[in-house]
Amino acid sequence: MPMPNKLFAIALIPITLAVAGFAFAGESQPATVSVDTTNKTARGTLRGARDSSDSVQAIVCNVRSGEAYCFARQSDWTSGSCYTTDPGMVQAAGAIGPASYVTFTWNASGYCTWIMVENGSYNL
Repeated sequence: MPMPNKLFAIALIPITLAVAGFAFAGESQPATVSVDTTNKTARGTLRGARDSSDSVQAIVCNVRSGEAYCFARQSDWTSGSCYTTDPGMVQAAGAIGPASYVTFTWNASGYCTWIMVENGSYNL
């Protein structure tokens, strides 16, 4: 191999390693907890709450015996919660894990009207 080609090949090694590093790093978008009491909506990732710069944020759903209770608190202590016995929502709440993005809504009586759980590596 002629000398210019060797130099070019050697110069490509750091670039190739850098690009490969980005390709394997993976996307990460952990979301902090937000609670909108006007629209009765809460959302966030478990990782975003855990890694927040404050010790206030939390988002959780507890499931037991055919019922679920969800609670969220954002950094300014604003919180929202709901309760449900709807089988579909109880099942959704039961799917929460470390890689979950959780959204839930509630009505004026405090009953859940929607629970959505999105699991994905980007939530870690």
